[in-house]
Amino acid sequence: MGVKKYLIFGLLYIAVLMAVVVSLGLESYKLVMFGYFQEFPMVVWIVSPVVLLFLATVAHLIFYWIKSVINTNAIKNDEAKLIQLIKHKLSGSTQEVKPTNMHMSNIAGVLSKLHITNDKDNADTPSQTINSLIVALNNIQNSKHENLKEFNLNTDAIVLEQNDQNKITQDENYATTIIKKPVNYSDTQIKIAFMKLLNDNKIGQIKLSLKDIKLDTDMLFALLETNSNESKELIFDNDQVIQMVADMKLSSKEYKKIAKIYLNKMAPEQLSSLFEKFFTIDENSIEAYLLVLFELGMIDDVREILANSKKEEYLKFKALIQLKEAGKYYTYNNLFS
Repeated sequence: MGVKKYLIFGLLYIAVLMAVVVSLGLESYKLVMFGYFQEFPMVVWIVSPVVLLFLATVAHLIFYWIKSVINTNAIKNDEAKLIQLIKHKLSGSTQEVKPTNMHMSNIAGVLSKLHITNDKDNADTPSQTINSLIVALNNIQNSKHENLKEFNLNTDAIVLEQNDQNKITQDENYATTIIKKPVNYSDTQIKIAFMKLLNDNKIGQIKLSLKDIKLDTDMLFALLETNSNESKELIFDNDQVIQMVADMKLSSKEYKKIAKIYLNKMAPEQLSSLFEKFFTIDENSIEAYLLVLFELGMIDDVREILANSKKEEYLKFKALIQLKEAGKYYTYNNLFS
C-alpha cells in the first residue's frame, strides 16, 4: 500500500474509532502509578495508542520511501554514467567514469577495457541517446559535419577532430577564419583550411595571411601549382617564392618538382632568375637549375657549371651535353622522377 492510501485509510480508521468510543458514552478513566495519577476521557485512552502507532508507521513508510527514492536516483545516475562511458568509447575518448554503486562500478570497469564500435547499418539500442550518437558518427564517417554538443563528449574524443575537419572542408567561411588567424588553430586544421581555399580558388586570401602560416611541402607544392596555373599573371614573384622555400630544406628532387611546375608557365627570364637565386643559396637546387638552363637553351651556362664540378657529379647532365654536341636525340624527362 502506498503512503497516500495508508494516510487516508489510517485517518479514516481513527475517525471511525473515535466516533464509536464517543457513542458508547464511556466515563473518564484515572490511571494511578507510583503515587501519580492522570485522568482522561476514555476516548483519549483508547484512540491515543492507535494515533501513536499510526504516526510511527507513517514515519517508517516515509523513511523507506525516501530511501527508495535515493536508491532509484543513484541507479539512474549510475545508468547515465554508463551511457556516458559508452559514448566515450564510441567517440574515441579515453575519459573514465566512476559509478557510485559497486556493481555498476564493476560493469564500468569491464566496459573501460573494451573497444566499442558502432554498427553502421543498425542504431536500435534501448538508449535513444546512443542511437542518435551512432547516427551522428556514421554521418561524420561519411564526411558530413554534425552538431555534437548534445552528447557532451570529452574534449579528447577522436571524432571531434574528424567532425571539425569535415566542417572545414564544407564551410569556406570557417576555412577563411582559420587562415586569417592561424595562431588559434592546430597545424592539421590550418593545412585542411589551406587546401580548401586553394581548391576554391581563394589563393588571394591565402596570400594575405601567408606570413603567419608555416608551410609543409604538400602545402608549398599545392600553392606553387595553383600559382603557376593563374590565367592572367603569377600572384607570387620570385622573392616571395624564395621566401616560402627558404626554411624548408628541400631535396634535389623537390627543387626539380618546382622546376617542372613553372616550366612553360613562367617567363624564361623570371624562371632562370628564380633558379639562379636558388643556386646561390642551396646546393640541392643545382640539378633543378641545370634542368631549367637545358630547357631554356642556355647551354653555355650549363657547360660553365659542369666544368666547375667534380668528375663524378651531375653525370646525367654531362651525358646530355655530349649527346647534344653529337647531334643525337636526347630527353631529360626522367630527371623529374
